[in-house]
Amino acid sequence: MSTPADGDGRRVPVAAGRGAFTLLLIATLGTFASYSVLLPVVPLWAESGGAGTTGAGSTTGVFMLTTVLTQLAVPALLARLGPRALLVAGGVFMAVSSAAFALSARLWPVVAVSGLRGVGFGLLTVVGSALIAMLLPVGERGRGSALYGLAVGVPNVAGLPAGVWLAEHVGHRTVFVVAAVVAAAGTAAAAVMPHIDPVRHGHRRRSADEPRWEGDGRAEDEGGAGGPGVPVAALLLPAVALVTTALAAGGVVTFLAVAVPHATAVSGALFSYGLASIVGRSAAGVLSDRMRRPVTVIPGVVAGTAGMALLAAAAAGTAVTPSVLAGAGLLGLGFGAVQSDTLITMFHRTGPRGYGKASTVWNVAYDGGFGIGSVGVGVVAALSDFTAAFVVTAAVVLASLPVAVRAARARTTAH
Repeated sequence: MSTPADGDGRRVPVAAGRGAFTLLLIATLGTFASYSVLLPVVPLWAESGGAGTTGAGSTTGVFMLTTVLTQLAVPALLARLGPRALLVAGGVFMAVSSAAFALSARLWPVVAVSGLRGVGFGLLTVVGSALIAMLLPVGERGRGSALYGLAVGVPNVAGLPAGVWLAEHVGHRTVFVVAAVVAAAGTAAAAVMPHIDPVRHGHRRRSADEPRWEGDGRAEDEGGAGGPGVPVAALLLPAVALVTTALAAGGVVTFLAVAVPHATAVSGALFSYGLASIVGRSAAGVLSDRMRRPVTVIPGVVAGTAGMALLAAAAAGTAVTPSVLAGAGLLGLGFGAVQSDTLITMFHRTGPRGYGKASTVWNVAYDGGFGIGSVGVGVVAALSDFTAAFVVTAAVVLASLPVAVRAARARTTAH
């Protein structure tokens, strides 16, 4: 079994890495609960303050823009400050900004607070996914990604529908307080994590008895070809597959409550989306460890396309409840599967010295796609309607299928 090697070649006990990983999961539950509960609520809050469809969507778009810009700076910050400090800072940004939404429903204050919130989220996402590779042995990363996906996905299952329900029944400001409290709880868990040296924990030597992924080469071995020298282009194929499915998810999570004005059906659909994303990501993680190669990217893209087609039917008024529930479930299932396989593929392509780069590219693809969808779907809907917007989104996801095929067939390392 592999263990992290410190700068002098000594081994860091696997148990210590797993303990820190458990604290990471707890911190992720809290901070992502804050993220999830507000994701569909903030656009509704902006609309209640007089913003139109495009303006409401811009709150999520700005949030994702500052998320991506922050993510680009995280590798340098990670080496300088370490993961614990960045996790705590990200949690503080999330907690404070959640409470600040209550100050005004006017568009520009909401957009400004969304931007600050994106800074915190950008810190949390890159550090969290990078720690999967830093803290766990190579043969456990698929399952680690699945567990991390649970910590991300469980808040989606509960938070997305709960946010809409709470906003409607007890008011938006109550939701903001709840989001601030859970973010603070997650921050407290991050604060008690041990100090983690990203250099020491980022360089792993593989032992002779540890199984390899199909196609593994020098990039997974210390001193190999992976790491900062691996060009971002080597990560392009999995990134494109992730961007398109994230685009669909961003558009749906942001606008489903507007596109389908049936609160009960939308709450059920968001629950279906969140639960299915957990199932998709968990199954993909387990299968990647077992098969030593990505196997769910292609089915994930197909499921995402089918889900968007059903959601378009729901927006058109066709069998609204079954269409919106099944469509959101298929989208979540496909998006979850694509998330897991693309992340693990990127880790294997970059090797130990490139975990920060892999995490950054993956998170930029995820959040960039999500942000594009949250704005783009609103723009198309403003020009026509949400049925057309969801049809266009389905076509975009389907267009990435050839890329998903190539990504699945490509060897998982640069060499």
